[in-house]
Amino acid sequence: MERAKWKTTVLLLALLSPLLFIAIPPSSTWAQLPTEINALVKLKGGFAALENNRSGEAFTDCFAKGSPICNQPGATLNDDTMGYNFGGGLDLPLWLLPWGHVVIAELDIGFSRFSTGQTFLQLIENGPTSLGGPTPCGAPRCPIGTKPGFIDPPGGGFVDANGQGGRPSPQPGVRTAKITTVNAGINPKYRMDTLFGDDRKLRPWIIPAGWEFQIFSPPPHSMQMWEIGGVTGVGMDIHVWERIWLGVEGRYHYQYTDHTGIDGNFFTAGGYLGVSW
Repeated sequence: MERAKWKTTVLLLALLSPLLFIAIPPSSTWAQLPTEINALVKLKGGFAALENNRSGEAFTDCFAKGSPICNQPGATLNDDTMGYNFGGGLDLPLWLLPWGHVVIAELDIGFSRFSTGQTFLQLIENGPTSLGGPTPCGAPRCPIGTKPGFIDPPGGGFVDANGQGGRPSPQPGVRTAKITTVNAGINPKYRMDTLFGDDRKLRPWIIPAGWEFQIFSPPPHSMQMWEIGGVTGVGMDIHVWERIWLGVEGRYHYQYTDHTGIDGNFFTAGGYLGVSW
């Protein structure tokens, strides 16, 4: 119940945050802003961490190796929460406020990978090698623990005697499961351009609450892969040379809905390279 109240509060904040600045008349429109204030295109990368690991799900590690099939030699748990993130973004200035700060509309997209493990899944292990095709055993279903595993995805350059791509695993039935999340969103950003001087060389910013569309892989138990979520964050733009900027940032990505049935909240932190235009 407390979690539901917290989510409702953050959702209302995300809805109302763009309205906080409408009552403040801008001193310039976007077309009149100088180069050091104008739009910024960014490429970014860094560290990512899940708030909670996804171990114990069917497609991540075969229900945490809870059955005899999952406990075969070579199976591991996808219980790591640490990983990496990369992506890009676009800052579009909306209003230059009288005291020199700027209200930004940010477009952001990112890819995060957290964990990789070898998983046994009976549904995959005993089934045919292709939809409607024969099994490598020549029978409708392979005996438990006999179907060859694949570490590399199809198309990786290797083709076995059955025409299947991928590099065989020494353990029958083993598949590589990679925990990943893709996020894409639009966020209101408040950038304090003149906090450290009128030259605007250091520009700290905050995102109070934004919007994100989040996709999770592998699918959770519910087989629903997407969530409507949000983000809050802080960072700073640092002017390097002419139109070139460097930056540092930290973000917390969370879910507004419980569509997937998992806790997919995660953190990202790192740097970015930007070009103003």
